[in-house]
Amino acid sequence: MLDIISARRGVKIVCARHVIAYIASQHTSLSIPQIASRLGGRDRSTIVSSIERVKELAKGKLGADITAIKRSLNLL
Repeated sequence: MLDIISARRGVKIVCARHVIAYIASQHTSLSIPQIASRLGGRDRSTIVSSIERVKELAKGKLGADITAIKRSLNLL
């Protein structure tokens, strides 16, 4: 969790943040600024960009990973 809210920009951490933002936008009532705040005070536009990026990547292999994550969180 600390890595997710930190300023680190490693590929794995950034990808995890993107997926978290995407899932949070779909399955919570949080606004984009609220999601940004909970992900370490990121900018609103960063979260919007993350969500859009994951929407595109979800059409490929990442889609199966996101489905597995949602299933493990009982969101499906």
